Order: sequence, then C-alpha cells, then structure tokens
Amino acid sequence: KITQYIVKFMPIGIFAMTAATAGTMEFDEFQKLQVYFIAHVVMTILLTYWMLPAIVAIFTPFTYRDIVGIANDAMITAFAAGNIFIILPLLIERTKELFHKYNIGDKDTDNYANIIIPVVFSFPNLGKLLTIVFILFAVWFTGEELSFFAYLPMAINGLISLFGSVYLTIPMLLDSLELSSDLFQLYMVSSLFTSRFTSLLAAMNIFILAIGGTAMLAGIAKISMRK
Repeated sequence: KITQYIVKFMPIGIFAMTAATAGTMEFDEFQKLQVYFIAHVVMTILLTYWMLPAIVAIFTPFTYRDIVGIANDAMITAFAAGNIFIILPLLIERTKELFHKYNIGDKDTDNYANIIIPVVFSFPNLGKLLTIVFILFAVWFTGEELSFFAYLPMAINGLISLFGSVYLTIPMLLDSLELSSDLFQLYMVSSLFTSRFTSLLAAMNIFILAIGGTAMLAGIAKISMRK
C-alpha cells in the first residue's frame, strides 16, 4: 500500500521539482543544461549502435548488422517505456534467435541465454554508469574544479553504489565532492529526458553481454583480426 501511494504521488513531486527548477534557474543555466543533454545523447548513441556491437562482432561469428538489427524491437520498447525489466524475455528470445540464425544454436546455448540475462540484469549496466557523467557536469555547472586524483575514487564509489539505486548514488557522489545537494533536483528534472536513452543503452548492454557470454560458454568465441 505504501508503494502504491508513492507511485501515485511521485508525478506530483516530480512536477513540483520541475516547476521549482524552472522558476529559479537563469537562462544561462538552462543553456548549460543543454551541454549535459547533448553529451548524454551522443555518448548513448555511440555506445549503443557503434562500440558495443562492434566489440562483440570482433570475437563472435555474427555480423555487426545482425547484432544491431535482430534486437531492434527490444531497443525501441526499452526507449519508449524507459524500462528494461519488461524486455528481458524479449532479449532472451532474440539471443536464441541470433544463434539459431547462424545454425550454431542448440539446447545449451538456449540455456545459457536463459541464465545470463537475468544474472547480468542484477549488476550495474552502462546505462547506470553513464549517470556519473551528470556528476562531471555538476562540477562544471557550479564552476568548481575536480582534481585528477579525485576521478578514480569517484569512479570506484560510483560503481559500487550503483549496485543500488541511482537516486542514492547521485546524492552520495555530490556530497563526497562537496557539491550542493540541490543539484539532485536538477538531476531528477533532467532524467525525465535522459532516462529513455539510459534504458536504450542498458538494453543493448545486457543483450551484448548475453551474446558474448553465450558464445564464450559455447566455445565459439574467437578474435578475428580482420574484423
């Protein structure tokens, strides 16, 4: 019942924070926020549709086009819904379908896909890790300077804490860098836009790990120097 009440009142809370942010931010600050949006979208697209599929294509028999194309419906659903939990069964089926398309799928590869995807879902994905970009943006947004030696502790703390919720990670990282806690409201507002791209990257991340992990367990993973 408590959860149901939270879900009912959450839109009101987000609206209130959005209204407060919009009413107190200067125009120059809105322009700065565009930098975060652009950086987030560009990094998401590059990782989702270039780097991750290309890496897996190097050591599996699958082509880049098949890796990207076969899970298009799952990617679109993740982006539209802003949720990756609902597409896990779809990712499992697309992983099996890809192996059977190349006539290397069998009962074992099907079982690997059934196991790997739920397990991988429990770990921090690249979509979550990309939220650390907001911390770097927050440092620049406030005009602070982040020393080189602060990057590694921030990355380690962020990675470990992302086993939980990003809504706990962001305030913790802001506090560790002695940044204003009010920036968390800015993150909540911006996440209304970036969350869909985060889900898109997370879906591709899980799919890629499923393909690569299944190929390794099946003994068909081999690095191709030509690729």
